[in-house]
Amino acid sequence: MKLLKYFLMTVMLAGMLLGGVSCGLYEGKESAHPFFINAQKFRKNGDYQNAVVFFNKYLKVKPDSARAHLELASLYDENMGQPLMAVYHYQCFLELDPRSQDAANVKQWLETAKKKYYFKTRLEYNDPEDVAALQNSLAVAEKEQKKILAEKQNLLGYINSYKQHISQQNKKVTDLQQEKVKVETELALTTEKKRKLQEELQAFYKKYEAAVKDKNILEEKLKAELAVEEQLKIKIAEAGAELAKKAHAEAVKVEKTVEAEPIIGQKVPGITAPITAKELEAMTKVDTVVRKQPEPFPPAENKPVVAARLQENVPGFISNEIKPSGIDAIKFYTVEKGDTLTKISRRFYGTAKYHKNILDLNRDVLNSELSLKPGQVLKIPPLKVENKN
Repeated sequence: MKLLKYFLMTVMLAGMLLGGVSCGLYEGKESAHPFFINAQKFRKNGDYQNAVVFFNKYLKVKPDSARAHLELASLYDENMGQPLMAVYHYQCFLELDPRSQDAANVKQWLETAKKKYYFKTRLEYNDPEDVAALQNSLAVAEKEQKKILAEKQNLLGYINSYKQHISQQNKKVTDLQQEKVKVETELALTTEKKRKLQEELQAFYKKYEAAVKDKNILEEKLKAELAVEEQLKIKIAEAGAELAKKAHAEAVKVEKTVEAEPIIGQKVPGITAPITAKELEAMTKVDTVVRKQPEPFPPAENKPVVAARLQENVPGFISNEIKPSGIDAIKFYTVEKGDTLTKISRRFYGTAKYHKNILDLNRDVLNSELSLKPGQVLKIPPLKVENKN
């Protein structure tokens, strides 16, 4: 126990003596100084004594070099077997650079150096009790050291595993970033396609609206043309009726001028040449062939045969001597200039009311009543017509 007290007093005295040495501030750049360079070379070559000499020379030039103190502490502790000097230089390092990354390790090394000095002193005095205690402490320290080394190996393994995990995660992050770029590129392309489709759709809508507008305009024009066509039909019908009235009035007028049956060779008003015997005989016979007549006229009562001859020169007149009663089978008729379906109906049936029957049978060549053209061949449907006379 006396030895322990002596050791503590020695450490305190060494601290007081060493504390008076100014350590100063650490400026760095030790590796560029020739003393520091030579000291490192000697230590690398195993010449620890000269290494200590040059480190101390450097401290005289730079007393505030924490790195030089750490190098000396390491030399004294690990290579020179002088733990007390190691304690001094460890303390100087901590005073000069307390925030160093190695500060925690240096503190542990300092405590170890103190214990080494303590054990060394006890062995020198050869106190049996102290020697036994020292050996026990040394065994415990060695056991602790092995445990620390094992933990260090485990920690290094964990660090390596963690580094591999980080590498894998970095690779995944890189892959994800590449996938993100790819998705963003595809999204940009999709957005561009969508924009083009929207533009095409808008253009289609504009064309559709223009087409609808044109359709409405065409429908209005068609309605107007149909209305004009209906008006033309009405006007044509009115003109035909007016023409028929005039023709009938003219026929009546001619009849009144004839007072007696004409004599052969005598001139009749309205006739350009005298009537011959053959002509008179021909006029007295009923014409079994239906002649083309455009419009009907009311038959005059008690008309002489001569009047029939005169009336044949009046357009649109059908002689009352010929009374068509219809046809038994389909006949064919070639359209002539000036023909209408109503005229053709009157020609074959004596009335205009069957013009739609003719139109329906000839839908393959006629679209409407107005599409009648000279030269067309029409089929005349077989119809029976009642003769009221």
